[in-house]
Amino acid sequence: MKIERALAIRNEASQSVRRIYSSAENFQLPSSEISERINKMKKNFPKGTPYWVISYLEGVESMLRDILFREKLEFCYTVEGKLYSTRRESSRYYEKYFKPSELNKKQSASGFYYQDTDKPYFISYEK
Repeated sequence: MKIERALAIRNEASQSVRRIYSSAENFQLPSSEISERINKMKKNFPKGTPYWVISYLEGVESMLRDILFREKLEFCYTVEGKLYSTRRESSRYYEKYFKPSELNKKQSASGFYYQDTDKPYFISYEK
């Protein structure tokens, strides 16, 4: 594959990854939906796409995922159907309601949620 073609694929796919993460942020999509969209995009790569193009896109995706975790998500525990956050700035910060030692006994699930919403990004487990 010629370098011009590889660069065009890289640029187009990079924009697609950015659009996917922008949509994820705007519509508060779960991680499974983001993964499905990324995988669908990757399946459309032409045969012979250089590995460096794929690696570049994985780096773009990693960067956008890190930004999402840092700026838009919070780790929460579920206690009796209500979410409690580990983010100190959150209105539902768990230490406003429980001692840290109590939380482990009371929580039934945990995971990442979009900040100040009940929309899950990824729920890690349920007891």
